[in-house]
Amino acid sequence: MTNKQQGKGSSRSTTGAAAAPVKAETPGQLVPELQLHPADPGAAPSDSTESTRREQRLAGIIASVMDAIIAIDERHRITLVNPAVERMFGYSEAELLGQPLSLLIPEHYREAHDAHIRNFARTKVTNRGIGRFGQVAGRRADGREFPVDASISQLEWAGERLFTVMLRDITPRIEAEKALQKNYQLLDRIFATTHFCIVYLDRDFNFVRVNQAYADACGYPAEFFVGKNRFDLYPHEENEAIFRQVVATGRPFTIYANPFQFPDHPEWGVTYWDWTLHPLRNADGAVDGLLFALLDVTERKRAEREHAQLAAIVESSNDAILIRGLDGSILSWNAAAERLFGWSAREAVGHSIDLILPPERIGTLRRFVEGAARGETSSPVETIHLRKDGARIPTQVTFSPVRDQQGKVVAHSYTVRDMTELKRKEEALRGYATRLRELSHRLRTVEETERRAISRELHDRIGQELSTLGLILGSLGAKLPRESLRAVEKPLQDMQGLLKSMVANVRDVMAELRPPVLDDYGLLAALRQLATEFVKRSGIAAELAGVELQPRLASIVETAMYRISQEALNNIAKHAQARNVEISLYAASDRVVLDITDDGVGFDANATPPDHWGLATMRERAEAVGIAFRLESAPGAGTRIVVEAERAAI
Repeated sequence: MTNKQQGKGSSRSTTGAAAAPVKAETPGQLVPELQLHPADPGAAPSDSTESTRREQRLAGIIASVMDAIIAIDERHRITLVNPAVERMFGYSEAELLGQPLSLLIPEHYREAHDAHIRNFARTKVTNRGIGRFGQVAGRRADGREFPVDASISQLEWAGERLFTVMLRDITPRIEAEKALQKNYQLLDRIFATTHFCIVYLDRDFNFVRVNQAYADACGYPAEFFVGKNRFDLYPHEENEAIFRQVVATGRPFTIYANPFQFPDHPEWGVTYWDWTLHPLRNADGAVDGLLFALLDVTERKRAEREHAQLAAIVESSNDAILIRGLDGSILSWNAAAERLFGWSAREAVGHSIDLILPPERIGTLRRFVEGAARGETSSPVETIHLRKDGARIPTQVTFSPVRDQQGKVVAHSYTVRDMTELKRKEEALRGYATRLRELSHRLRTVEETERRAISRELHDRIGQELSTLGLILGSLGAKLPRESLRAVEKPLQDMQGLLKSMVANVRDVMAELRPPVLDDYGLLAALRQLATEFVKRSGIAAELAGVELQPRLASIVETAMYRISQEALNNIAKHAQARNVEISLYAASDRVVLDITDDGVGFDANATPPDHWGLATMRERAEAVGIAFRLESAPGAGTRIVVEAERAAI
């Protein structure tokens, strides 16, 4: 109590051991006076003594009761209070006695309380709890309101009606109920929104309640399940045995990645579930229900399987596969990496990837790593790596980003292929190619030498002999008598015509083998003759432009350019369907260029037709003598062939 309250303590509580008689401050005696006199220990107990003892016991009980007890008269004025009233409301006994009961009631409830007490008095009912009639609230001395449970009783004494009100502060209970309600709401929210499937079953495995996650997982609305038996819907002997075991033993059960196939959804295939079964007990401790919580881990199981497969692939790969963290440290190291670099996984993991990089290559490779950090996958890069023993090995490396589920780059994949054997084979192939070019050059040289020899032989022998034969036939006709000449004149003329044709054919063969004009007058003159013959043979217009080359090209270069031109014109005549051909030969300060262009149908230069063997032959001729060859063509756009020889190579 406050000092103010203590100052008013001249009126002592009637519940004290030596309390004075309680009298109403209003006229008329409201309650019988409690005469509490000390008893004589040596005296025999009298009726009055026994009565006093009973009164003392009653007063002690009232004083010790934790509920507030208030006695009021017919005018609703307070005539008696116990100490609990003082503690509950913050008033002293002296401040309360004689005051209207409304002092302890919030103003907005006073009229209803007064009406209830008046109605209760008319009923003649001995006692009644009034909480059921609406909100009951008390008002403390500082003005704060608080909820109470209340009961009221009445009795007739000496012609007057007396009322006793008992009040209990239920603030803790209300707060506990609110907290409990909040917990219930939280549990309901969790039940409704969690991705876990939650089922409440009775002890016979009938559905009591399921959450939306479970309903969605099964493909039915939540209300579909209520009242149905779990194993009628989803028969499964093994699982049912587990459920019965939990009910019988009261021990929870948990299983991981349990396979299950929905009988009503065979198209879903086998699914996998983590689930826990918890027994729910009643007040007696007996199991009267089950809480069944499940999590669909099918995707996780599939991911684990795929991860295991990928891990097996990585581990069995012939290429070294490393995972590099964003800080440059090695996170994983497969068996191929151990074989290639000589470090075991235990030795390498946790160290910087610089462990396997030559110092001069670190900067270059980091640029590719930065690209991987931006989410870029690099094309294969040829570089050099270091072995544990310091040996340098030629490699091909690819960088790829490693992302998490949100797509964020968290590491880099680093795939390294040993190029030692490939480099050895490439070097061998280059040697073979060099020797092949040398051999091809020798063959071309021998070929041209043989062609020149055969051409000269045809000219010097057969040509001369055919000319002599022509002269003999001419003189034979002149020497025969006229009568005899008539008989052989026609055969002689046929023989002379055939002889001329043979001479022409020999000349054509000589030109094909080795045109004398190429040796005698150079490339431009040979191209002019070639163009003239092309026009006669194909009917396609051809125009030649060019200059005499001074000094002349090397013989092998002239020959190669001539043969390329010859092959190009043959291809045009066979395939191009061209109307016009332009041939140009010009010289610059550093190179000589031969350009052959047609306006034919063209073709895809990146997909050379299989019957265009001539293109490969032209390219090989150019490569054999060290000159450049370029082909340009497209469907409907004609074809252009460009041959370039550097002056330094002439």
